[in-house]
Amino acid sequence: MPHRAASTIRELLDRNRQWAESRAEEDPTFFARHAAGQAPPFLYVGCSDSRVPPTDIVAAGPGDLFVTRNIANLVKPDDIGLRSVLEYGVHVLKVEHVIVCGHTECGGVMASLADDPLPGFLGAWLHSLRQLAERSREELSTLEGKACVDRMVELNVESQVRTLAQLDVMKRAWDSGRQLQIHGWVYGLDGGRVRDLLTLTAENQTQEVIAAE
Repeated sequence: MPHRAASTIRELLDRNRQWAESRAEEDPTFFARHAAGQAPPFLYVGCSDSRVPPTDIVAAGPGDLFVTRNIANLVKPDDIGLRSVLEYGVHVLKVEHVIVCGHTECGGVMASLADDPLPGFLGAWLHSLRQLAERSREELSTLEGKACVDRMVELNVESQVRTLAQLDVMKRAWDSGRQLQIHGWVYGLDGGRVRDLLTLTAENQTQEVIAAE
């Protein structure tokens, strides 16, 4: 049966009650276990888009992913919220993998390719992405429509992964001998599949390693 989106707050609360009761019936220790603490192996940096729920697209459960999301999955060195999540995930929870996941048909990416920047806070947030699009103008000019947007999505993910690799939070982990990996993914809205674009490790952090399709 196709999923039907909730339309009211009451509906969301009713669904929560049903979910909690169902979980407790299936596994009586479920909530007690999770209340005791968390040790997720993955930290996920994704887009806020409602069509890309992190746990759903990889069939993960509670406790599997430590998650932060923003418009267009950007890694900004001056973003205190993101930096706090990274510090906690990498150095307190000791995650083993950090994933930056973009997706096709990303509204933020589309806005970065538009002739005029968006106004207000959204325009300011996407400024670095517009700069990336400008630097990539020569390559992007050879593409049209969806192909252009899809390529910009890839360029964005690759850029955010490289930025992440240069942050002190990652360098400290690598310098201490941690085998921490950074992954760049693209989720396809048209088919639900994730493509693994690149992986950076302590050994190859200055290189691009494009995974096989």
